Formats: sequence, structure tokens, C-alpha cells
Amino acid sequence: MTSPEERRRNWHDQPRGLACAVVGAFLVLTTAAFVFAIVAVVLAVE
Repeated sequence: MTSPEERRRNWHDQPRGLACAVVGAFLVLTTAAFVFAIVAVVLAVE
């Protein structure tokens, strides 16, 4: 099992830009899906 120190070191070795891009894309996609779901519900009710 990896110790917290090793995990932290591995995390710092990873390119930070790639991680930020993945998190940003995930947030954008989930936000878009959430908005789309709300719009679909509003249209279905009306």
C-alpha cells in the first residue's frame, strides 16, 4: 500500500496543467448536463 508521502510525491510529479484541464472539462460538462436537464423538465411541464 502506498504511503501518503509517496502519493503526494506522485501527485506533484504529474503535469498540473493536465489535471486542471480534466477537472475543468468535467465541471463544464456536468454544468451543461445540469442546465440541459432543467430546461428539459421546464419544457416538459409546459
